[in-house]
Amino acid sequence: MTLHPWPTGRITILNDSFGKPSPLRQDWGFAALIEFGALCILFDTGNNARVFEHNVRELGIDLRELDFAVISHRHGDHTNYDLDDVLLV
Repeated sequence: MTLHPWPTGRITILNDSFGKPSPLRQDWGFAALIEFGALCILFDTGNNARVFEHNVRELGIDLRELDFAVISHRHGDHTNYDLDDVLLV
């Protein structure tokens, strides 16, 4: 059996309640950008649209390059952002 290497990947936390001091803002909720192979996936959008927007801009992420978005479940701390407005960030 031949094992094939997995594509490289990276997960960037866009919103979280915890972390070391940094230019990113912390807030209750969660959002992450998953890059796997050629795919760019937004996983959740966090609790606060302003915090989400600040962190995305601070990290220099262009959300127009998303392949798709995943909302894990319908709680405000994971999806308090109108997905129609995500591309405006």
